[in-house]
Amino acid sequence: MKRGQSSLVSMEALALISAMCIVAIFAFAHYSRQAAAHDDQTRALAREIKPRVEALFLSEPQARLSQDVLKSIGIGVPEPMQAQVTPLKDRAEDWQITLSHPQGKLHFFIGPAGITYDHR
Repeated sequence: MKRGQSSLVSMEALALISAMCIVAIFAFAHYSRQAAAHDDQTRALAREIKPRVEALFLSEPQARLSQDVLKSIGIGVPEPMQAQVTPLKDRAEDWQITLSHPQGKLHFFIGPAGITYDHR
């Protein structure tokens, strides 16, 4: 051990560990901002979908939701977002569409009661 060096970890090692922690914080912040942006895009699309589906059921109360029906009323879900009609919830009185982005953190549930979300 050299004179004046009394710690088990050198200053260079501490600096390297600190730099790695800073890089990890920036990487996490970048991922978090990207996920929030994807969730914002998905939320905006959910706000567009709800009134269109309600209008469909006002004009055709006996209609049933499906992917084809969504396309026919002008609801285009851009890639890579995913919209899925919840099984057994395709009628006017109780319908639900699940909307999500694979790189987002939230699933949005669109239904007659409004738009709710849940974390993945």
